[in-house]
Amino acid sequence: MFSTLASALPLLACLGSARAAPTPRAFQFPFDLSHTGCAVPGLSVPLPAGQGVLIQPAGQSVLLATVGTGTQNYTCDGSKYVSTGAVANLFDVACSFENVAPADRDSAAASIAELAKQTALFPSPSNPSDVIAVDHFFIDTPTSPSAGMGSISPLFASNTDGTDRVVLSKTGQLDSPADPAADVAWLELAALPGDDALAATVYRTHTVGGQPPSSCAGSGDLTVPYAAMYWFLK
Repeated sequence: MFSTLASALPLLACLGSARAAPTPRAFQFPFDLSHTGCAVPGLSVPLPAGQGVLIQPAGQSVLLATVGTGTQNYTCDGSKYVSTGAVANLFDVACSFENVAPADRDSAAASIAELAKQTALFPSPSNPSDVIAVDHFFIDTPTSPSAGMGSISPLFASNTDGTDRVVLSKTGQLDSPADPAADVAWLELAALPGDDALAATVYRTHTVGGQPPSSCAGSGDLTVPYAAMYWFLK
């Protein structure tokens, strides 16, 4: 098994292609999200066909393609686990799609997420070259006419200084096509007004793990490891 995500991701560049592909360059995680290592023209979110729940907004394009790994967090309400948010480290993986044909990007994304789930990248990467691009966690939902009090919202912040961030609300949810009992749902998230510096829309796709047991007794907290692809659009 690969020791780091950085050492393994270049091998995914030719994933799914029957023809010989150019030798991919060494993978590097960029520090500056405004100058990502690879700009892939025409890169779009690989969403399942035949569904009308998650649809990439017209006029928006992928600015950042990342893989995240962390934990989904829950508390037992006496009979079932209730989500209390999540925390994750996100890594820029756009370079992995440079030599991948559009038809093969879905399988490439799935392989990247599977690999991330098996790699020690959370709570902190073991390899210094694996630079965290974005931090993901939850905060109390900012008070606004459209946001309910007492709720929590997902936040993504650039790891450079945290000022380039986005707070979002869920606008679409689709059960994991692979294993909905084990893998958390795919999501479409829309930025809250005035809190969209990093992105207008974020998709969580190709999830691996993260689901809690179907029932519980008493009280207590639970963390479940997971990985997923996160796509930032604007």
